[in-house]
Parts: sequence; C-alpha cells; structure tokens
Amino acid sequence: MEMRKLKLKNKKAEGLLESETLRVIIALLCILLLVVLAYKLYGLFTKKTAVEQAKETFDQLVSKMNGLNEGGNDSYMITAPKSWVLMSNEEKICICSFENQGADFFRYENKQEAFRVCSVNGFCSQIKNNIGQFDSCGFGSFANCIDLKDLPLRLYLNKKGGVVSLRTKV
Repeated sequence: MEMRKLKLKNKKAEGLLESETLRVIIALLCILLLVVLAYKLYGLFTKKTAVEQAKETFDQLVSKMNGLNEGGNDSYMITAPKSWVLMSNEEKICICSFENQGADFFRYENKQEAFRVCSVNGFCSQIKNNIGQFDSCGFGSFANCIDLKDLPLRLYLNKKGGVVSLRTKV
C-alpha cells in the first residue's frame, strides 16, 4: 500500500513539473515578444523617415551654399538619405527619390521632366547664387547630379564669381 501511494505521489510530481516547465517557457516567450515589440515601437519614434532625413540634409546644404562668401570654401557631410539623388541646373538644386516611379530618373532624357518628377518626390530650391561645376552621376544626359547611394559622402563647396561648385573630391 505504501508503494502505491509513493508511485501516485511521483506521478503527480512529474505532472506538476511538466506543467510548470511549460508555463515558464510560455512566459519567457511572451517576455521576449514584448521586448521585441517595444524595440520596434521605440525605433518608429526615434528614427527619422527618409523624407525627413532628405529635408534636413537639403535645408542644411542649401543654407551652406547660400552662406558662402566670394572665394569661400566649405564642406558638408551627407549621411542620409541613402539612395536618393542630388541634382541641379544653373539656379535650382533638388534632392529626390525616384523609387516611387519604378525606374531610375536617368531614363528621362528631358531634364525638365526629371525636375518635375523630382519636385513631386523630393525637395527643390532656388539658390541665390548660380550653380556651376557639379559632379556627374555618369549616366545619360545628366551632368549635374550626385548619387547618394554610398553614404556617408563629403561634398566640397567652392564659390568663385558668384557661382557655387559642388564636388565629391577636392
């Protein structure tokens, strides 16, 4: 009889141990899930979107260009947004993304059309100085563009004769 009671107690203890282990594992998984969700939620509020990054970068660059004195030099480090394009004509500079178009902007042989699309997908601004030499992306008919795919990228600004030049190399 004692042997039977002992066996019943062991079976109850094993069942109790298995159910407690299962509860602990489920609790740990729930805690892990909450930590991951909290991290994702934190990231949503702390990271700027590509559009916000582009606007901030663009405003700072335009400010530096407009603030250059005659014969002055300056530089600006672009850290974001990745895979956008900086382009210009003589009096206007734009930063934009052509990702929503489904193709890159170099397919536009007409610069007017490229600037129109760019103004919809990015930011453009008139510059109080003329824009002169500007690095080339090396594609199509666009001589004045800088591809922002390899960031960080240092831009060198130089003003001579009222014309601001932008280069990626000194």
